[in-house]
Amino acid sequence: MTSMNLKGSFLIAMPDLADPNFHRTVVWVLEHDESGTVGLVINRTSALLNSTLCESQDIEWLGPDGHVRIGGPVQPASIWMVHGCAEAPVKESHSIREGSWFTTDREGLECLALDMHGSRRIFGGYSGWGAGQLAQEIRVGAWLTCPSDLSLVFERAPDEIWEASLAIVGVDPVSLVSGGGALQ
Repeated sequence: MTSMNLKGSFLIAMPDLADPNFHRTVVWVLEHDESGTVGLVINRTSALLNSTLCESQDIEWLGPDGHVRIGGPVQPASIWMVHGCAEAPVKESHSIREGSWFTTDREGLECLALDMHGSRRIFGGYSGWGAGQLAQEIRVGAWLTCPSDLSLVFERAPDEIWEASLAIVGVDPVSLVSGGGALQ
């Protein structure tokens, strides 16, 4: 899958990935091309509530409350929102895969914050790789790739996502053996 377009896929951190930003994480790849890769860690939460973040931006939050997820170490103050729906709910939405979108636009946050029932997650920061960097990390065994599952993004508890992602590709976490070549 390294030579394919990974957009819309999950990256599952392998045990040798020693970087604390990515230990036992699952990253949802939002963009992937020859210039690099952008994704969001979907299974790390912050202490900040969605409603508190929106209040700080003078935006009313009407959805069910939850914690802002930590999308990654890059620009941690940036706000990213992913949402699951058949069509782009706001003008500045970008398709991830069929039935899912992301936006970093304030108008998008305002619109989606008012949706009382829609599937969405708010993230602070993102994960990014330069040209060829992710392909190299996959080659040395730092990441396993698999198809994304929207139920893991929008419905599963963060502490269940890593193992559930491994199950998608039939890997039992107990069977993972450290290769000794930790990638920092």
